Amino acid sequence: MTTLNVIGLLLGIAVLIFLSIKGVHTILSALIASLIIILTNGMDIWGTINGSFMTAAGSCVTTYLLLFALGAVFGEVMAQSGSAAAISKKIIGVLGAKYVLLSLIIITAILSYAGISIFVIVFVIYPLAVPLLKEAKISKNLMPAVILLAGVTLMLAAPGSPTGTNVTPTAVLGTTAYAAPIMGIICFIVAFVIGYIYLSKASKKLTDAGEGLITDEELGTNSTEQGNLPSFGVALIPVIAVVAIVFLTKNILAPFDAINTALCCGVILTIVLNLNRFKGNILNAITKGIGSCMAPTLTTAAIIGFGGVVQAAPSFQIFVSFSEYLSTTFNPYVSGVVSINIVSGITGAALSGMKIFANTMLPAYLDLDINYEAMHRILVMASGGLDTLPHCSTLFILFGVMGLTHKQAYKHVFVVSVILPLLLAVLGIVLALIGIV
Repeated sequence: MTTLNVIGLLLGIAVLIFLSIKGVHTILSALIASLIIILTNGMDIWGTINGSFMTAAGSCVTTYLLLFALGAVFGEVMAQSGSAAAISKKIIGVLGAKYVLLSLIIITAILSYAGISIFVIVFVIYPLAVPLLKEAKISKNLMPAVILLAGVTLMLAAPGSPTGTNVTPTAVLGTTAYAAPIMGIICFIVAFVIGYIYLSKASKKLTDAGEGLITDEELGTNSTEQGNLPSFGVALIPVIAVVAIVFLTKNILAPFDAINTALCCGVILTIVLNLNRFKGNILNAITKGIGSCMAPTLTTAAIIGFGGVVQAAPSFQIFVSFSEYLSTTFNPYVSGVVSINIVSGITGAALSGMKIFANTMLPAYLDLDINYEAMHRILVMASGGLDTLPHCSTLFILFGVMGLTHKQAYKHVFVVSVILPLLLAVLGIVLALIGIV
């Protein structure tokens, strides 16, 4: 193991971030960054590309393709049937344009807490959000930050959140998903308030500058323009059905099977309830939905393929070992936050960081003087910090669906999905030290 190996790993991540910000195609960026790591770590080029890279990328496609496709189709039939517009119109009518951001945050948080994957939420929420953003004159550049605040950052703090990140440490610590409820609720409220205030101020600045405002072309042509919208109740039925089916089947079916079943039912219900509004274009709506998910799926797979190369690199173990060293050197809570961020930051995924930390480092904390529930909640919140650096795979699916770039949207993501989780982790440490768990 040499210094070159470590520098090469960090350089590969830096190059991927740089190329992503510059707008270079994601697949090309991922391959170039992977090649840098492969060459500087003495790895076999084609063996690693065909092995670690393609295995990880292929796993992403086999795991998420159907989920992405069904989510995209559901979003498209909701849009073309006018259901999304009907829900948006009702929200505007009841709450007014002033509370559109607040409404989107709450709706996304509810869907996330119900167990709907963030990858599905983006396909469902964005068609719903477009008419709202248009009416309220809110920049779509904020939408990735809105979804990540509500669907990720708030869920890190929320006791009982069904995310994999919140469930993983339970096996080692003997806790439950509801660990540290008082700490979690306090951090949830703090995150909600800070996130909403930031997004509100950022929205005003973007609107004043005319950046990212929804155009008539983006709004699209559907039953909204024909004044033939379904009633709010009819429009809401498929959404309620999706949430209810996920909730009712989550302990019966595998997680993805539950979500896929729910989405299938949502698509069928939307079509059946709006047959007269599709005017024979049902197949067109389904085809368009499937087509819209292909590019985001492939770009996300490329980033996950890069993550596979990172974890296969010999130098990756140095960072894992360094994180293990921290656990015996500093305050356990502090070292846990730093360690899990190192791993999550390098892999670009909170869940990957949590799994690696839980399997290799967390057992060493069991003999230390800590509150297990406090450690659980602090680690979960901390894992969502550096994982959302520009090479995070989730960003590519969000930006791809919304037609955005890192340059347009990332600075807002950085605030609510990097800085805010780190602040929550610090707050969690303070609460643990004074005995508020």
